[in-house]
Amino acid sequence: MKPPSFPCGLLISDLRTRKIEYANDFFAERFGFAPLELSGNDVANLFTKASEILFESYLYPSLIKEGFLDETQAVILTANKTRTSVTLNTRLSHDDKVYWSLFISEKRDKLYQELITTRDELEQQTKNLTKLSSVDDLTGLLNRREATRRIHDLMGEASYLHPLTILLIDIDHFKKVNDTYGHQTGDLILKQVAQRLEANFPENHVICRWGGEEFLIALANTDMQTVIMFDKTFHQDLHRVTLNDYHLKVSIGVAEYTGQHLEITLERLIHQADIALYEAKNSGRNKTCFFRQLGIDENHAF
Repeated sequence: MKPPSFPCGLLISDLRTRKIEYANDFFAERFGFAPLELSGNDVANLFTKASEILFESYLYPSLIKEGFLDETQAVILTANKTRTSVTLNTRLSHDDKVYWSLFISEKRDKLYQELITTRDELEQQTKNLTKLSSVDDLTGLLNRREATRRIHDLMGEASYLHPLTILLIDIDHFKKVNDTYGHQTGDLILKQVAQRLEANFPENHVICRWGGEEFLIALANTDMQTVIMFDKTFHQDLHRVTLNDYHLKVSIGVAEYTGQHLEITLERLIHQADIALYEAKNSGRNKTCFFRQLGIDENHAF
């Protein structure tokens, strides 16, 4: 088989002068040159400016040092100055001739870009699925499973000076709202509570829909005075939400973890908040009760 029949560009150039001494028919036809037009030209002139910089700074020095280059990416300018991606392989002979083979790689580059795009899309889909698996569909807050995971981490960081506070929140008379106005209105109430929780409590804490009409907040590194301030503001904000003659109200139970009692698990801590919540509801609703003020030994509150 004669060299002009090869389905790739073939060039021969002089190492010292860099002038092209031979170009096969495939190269001339594919890049729009007349065969004799290339003879005597500096091989560097075939490249785009960016590839020419690569040629001067890396390709030629490496070729001189190593005697060859394999699978090097570059961009060639055709006779009408359009760009074509190629893969270069070069060899330096004992008589200082440089043998070039140039393979068109536009389809490969396109495939590579498509693979990158597909990878990015899959990564985004994975992120979306991860988010969906950790978020409550109705309210957009964290769901119980994801909140539990994050609170476990916060408990490991809690200390006497940096306590973790759990607020368990229950909408007062929610069943009556559902029975009177329907589940669609009930869903709207749940969404409004979620929005106000996000508006009133810092973003760096855990806010979730715990289940049904219950919500849970885990406030990390927050002193009790700040918790009381958040709680008061939240109650006041909720009172502004009205439905006919119904004013939205909640009962809240609060429990605190300082890391001093390692036997207190998350389940036990939430149970303490639940005891305080029950007391808030049992004593008139629309209020907040703190577990530590109930006079119950936290080691036996389970």
